[in-house]
Amino acid sequence: MRIKNTVSIFLISMFAANIACAADIAASSPADSGQISAVAQLGTLAETEIPFSVPGPFRVGLYGREFYGLDLVKRFVGVPGYKVSFSNVVVIDPARFKIKTISAQKLLGRNFATIPEFAAAAPSALAIINAGFFDFPTPTSPNVFVGFYMENGKVMPGNGKMQRVFTVNKEGVPGVFLERPLDTSPIESAVSGFSGGNKNDSTARTAVCLTGDGLVKFVSLYPMKTLDEMTDYLKKEENCSDYVHLDGGGSTQMFYNFDNDYLKYGWERRPECYKGDIVFPESCYRQVANVLAVLPK
Repeated sequence: MRIKNTVSIFLISMFAANIACAADIAASSPADSGQISAVAQLGTLAETEIPFSVPGPFRVGLYGREFYGLDLVKRFVGVPGYKVSFSNVVVIDPARFKIKTISAQKLLGRNFATIPEFAAAAPSALAIINAGFFDFPTPTSPNVFVGFYMENGKVMPGNGKMQRVFTVNKEGVPGVFLERPLDTSPIESAVSGFSGGNKNDSTARTAVCLTGDGLVKFVSLYPMKTLDEMTDYLKKEENCSDYVHLDGGGSTQMFYNFDNDYLKYGWERRPECYKGDIVFPESCYRQVANVLAVLPK
């Protein structure tokens, strides 16, 4: 049963106020107006610039600054009401940017990879978050993915069944299903996770959600006791109307590289990985089977 398919449709005004704002931004930007440079790290030393066109500012004043459709709105921010030490949140306008699933199998030809490895192999990715649960394959159970998973419009073999599915259709519109969609033909990407749970395991949590105003958020927190508490946080603090709890714990990791803002971290279950906004050692990045990535349209 499908519970929601949120369409993000926005009208961009061209009246004098927005024109004046665009002029202000152009005055403080490089001469090639309308272009923002995303720098993708390849390995530890090499870098490459990937220029792409971005329309003028959208929703000026959202989150306290111009919003181009992609923004890192929380960076290691504490949330005392939930006893959260660190929260990291990326907000995406799916009308302006593409969200898709990427597996290590398809991208790198192996079952697992870390977020830095995904980012190095997909330099056009502007944001990446770990996604689905996974198994270690055996001769009797060769599948890596757990639950329902789709990539490039194809259903991939998976073990078991999860409670919720985050999808992106071939038009780029995100949605959330309570169970595996019966008709998969319109879907380009899908990854499944949990609806909630009250098992007390204070650890890192990862989620993707749809907001009431048609945006998508990648959310990771540390620590959070239960998935039910995480659900409460998503609804009350992040304005999430629908959500999917993705693989968390030591799998939690994120990459962000857009508009001169850069972030890369991993929360493997090691003491050196929970010291705030630091340069994270390689030991903090767990190898995972797939990710959700944000790409230019």
